[in-house]
Amino acid sequence: MKKGIKIVSDFNSDLFYNYLNNKIDKKIYNLDKPNFELFTSGCYKIINSKNKNHVLIAWSRVEETIKEYSNLLNNNKLILKNLETEVDEYINLILRISEKTENLILISWVLPYLETGRYLKDLTDKYGLSYNLNKINLRVSNALKNKSNIFLFNLDFIIQKNSKPYNPKLWYTTKTPYNNNLFEIASEDFIGIINNFSKPSKKLLVLDLDNTLWGGEIGELGWKKINLGGHNYIGEAFVDFQKKIKSLKKKGLQLAIISKNEEKIALEAFKNNKEMILKLKDFVAWRINWNDKAKNLQEILKELNLSSDSCVFIDDNINERNRIKTSFPEVLVPNWPNDPSYYAEEFLKLNCFNSNHFSKEDVNRTRYYKDEKKRNKIRKNYITQNEWLNSLKIKVKIEKINDSNKMRVLQLINKTNQMNLTTRRFNEAELNKILKNNKILSGTVRIKDKLGDMGLIGIYIFMIKSKEIQVLDFILSCRAFGRSIEHLMFYQINLHAKKRKIKKIIFTYLKTKKNRPALDFLSSLKLKKKGKNNFIFNNEFKVIKPKHLN
Repeated sequence: MKKGIKIVSDFNSDLFYNYLNNKIDKKIYNLDKPNFELFTSGCYKIINSKNKNHVLIAWSRVEETIKEYSNLLNNNKLILKNLETEVDEYINLILRISEKTENLILISWVLPYLETGRYLKDLTDKYGLSYNLNKINLRVSNALKNKSNIFLFNLDFIIQKNSKPYNPKLWYTTKTPYNNNLFEIASEDFIGIINNFSKPSKKLLVLDLDNTLWGGEIGELGWKKINLGGHNYIGEAFVDFQKKIKSLKKKGLQLAIISKNEEKIALEAFKNNKEMILKLKDFVAWRINWNDKAKNLQEILKELNLSSDSCVFIDDNINERNRIKTSFPEVLVPNWPNDPSYYAEEFLKLNCFNSNHFSKEDVNRTRYYKDEKKRNKIRKNYITQNEWLNSLKIKVKIEKINDSNKMRVLQLINKTNQMNLTTRRFNEAELNKILKNNKILSGTVRIKDKLGDMGLIGIYIFMIKSKEIQVLDFILSCRAFGRSIEHLMFYQINLHAKKRKIKKIIFTYLKTKKNRPALDFLSSLKLKKKGKNNFIFNNEFKVIKPKHLN
């Protein structure tokens, strides 16, 4: 079944529809033809509809939506209380339509066409058009910022790319407020965002070194003479490129290096060159040698337990890019400009690292991977798996899904593919609805050991029935594999069953391309299979808690 995309606007959005429709993959998406109507009318049609959309794009104009602001445009006295009331009504409307879609893209408001504000006082005067517009946008942003399925898009970003974003003739003849170019650019940006909703955002960025992170070949020049920073426009371009990478690394993007170089020589740049923005500690793995880059990438993916479709590979050498493309078709290998001046811009165009909500786990992900390296290193000192696990002194914390962990829970639900029984996805509103059901219980699992804190890595949600427990969600992050955490989660569910004298626990498994580990886990429990998708456990059998988990 195709994923539905809908546009709701208060202007003629046919041009936008045409550009967007031409760019979407029609095998995956179906874009509904928009109606030209009042914004509120369009919203209430969505609210009253039985259908749920994959993506909803809500695009209105402030002068039509907020009447008090329209009064200000006409030089009438502003009544602040009325303005705030109208904005809050708009926010409530947005919240209601967000319940009818998996992902809502909300377009910010901009100054209407032909409005220049109140000149020098426009940003400070209480009657300034820009001053009040900023207040309105901020009020909307603050009210919606924690809603996991609502994504605010800054229209000013698109307008800045256009020297003439407005076309008076289009407006007067067709009630189209912007020109063709603006809609075309907007559709390109939205396609990148929409694709990210359907595909997990990329987790790993693999980078070359020479002429990618700096100018020149370090093996020939030495770390002191590579082109980086200084008063050289190319050197400055490399610095800006590194800054963009660094900013995403701080939000959870993992970095790795694959470079044909002598490792000792290459690493000197990170240790000694003060112009380097990226430090060695920013990278979770590197392969700096003369081996085939495809082989090096395979090793890194295995080391980090990541799939190839979670990876982006950047290299200035077209031959190396083609080698990776051939060996790993699922790896994103962008064509790369010859001129470093365009590196930062090209990087931002990738639109594959989008993540609108960040958890503690995202920020600390580099440390998690480095801690895991230490665990695997000491693993070699032990003969058996149990000896190694016991040596780690793993501590577990079980708690219900709550406001403090909800964002991380939603991340795991919507991004985990391997140890996930059904891979069903839902937004915050749907999760809240589930948790309000007093027959549904939940648990989250946090673990830490002597080498570090791994954060929240597991979730289980189940429904209590009169004679059985129905496991609705059973999810474990791939970085926690190999520690019997899934057995502990099963043990916890079984405790609830025994407490209520319920003998039957039913797991529903829906096969996907990637969730075979979930099936392997169910198979290890020797459950009785019933029908195509159900696995049944009778709790007359003893369930043992893994001894190494405290």
